[in-house]
Amino acid sequence: MLASLLRSLYYSWRRKKQRLNKVKQLHRPTFIHIEAVLKFPEKIEIGRYCRIGKYCNIDGEGGVTIGDGTLLAPHVTLLSSSHQYDQQEMLPYSSADKALGIVIGRGCWIGWGAMVAPGVVIGDGAVVGMGAVVTKNVEAGSVVVGNPAKAVKQRDIAFVQQAVENEHFYLKLLSEKQIARSGRSPDKNQHFWVY
Repeated sequence: MLASLLRSLYYSWRRKKQRLNKVKQLHRPTFIHIEAVLKFPEKIEIGRYCRIGKYCNIDGEGGVTIGDGTLLAPHVTLLSSSHQYDQQEMLPYSSADKALGIVIGRGCWIGWGAMVAPGVVIGDGAVVGMGAVVTKNVEAGSVVVGNPAKAVKQRDIAFVQQAVENEHFYLKLLSEKQIARSGRSPDKNQHFWVY
């Protein structure tokens, strides 16, 4: 009983710390882990049926848009601003930041520990592999891996377009049909969902 109460208080505290009420646009339903960090939430837009995994770090200073049905695995970092080093004021960088927005399309999968640099646009249905460092735009349906991320495969773009148009997103189907991946039970952790 005490453990349940403490867990409930912790979840409540974490949610307040995330300041989801300050997010520019938060379409529902979506899944945001309580350990995810959202900085400058007033410049972050998150679509429906998205998942922001455990320990994700989203810096919205330059603006971040995450399209419907996109999944961010744990430990993903999205940086939409950078230090201004190209100046004659001081070293190693000035006090001003350079803000460059990030746009992630619909139905994308950003793998565990991937990092997305300021100014990057990731097209619909793209897959960013585990640990990839994305410094350049990613075309719709591309599969990119490595540091720096490079395209290694192209998904069937007709399928990607049709799936996006018909909203055949994993979390949408998961919530509507109570399905689960092989060997797993449906998610019962309702406290992570934002309705």
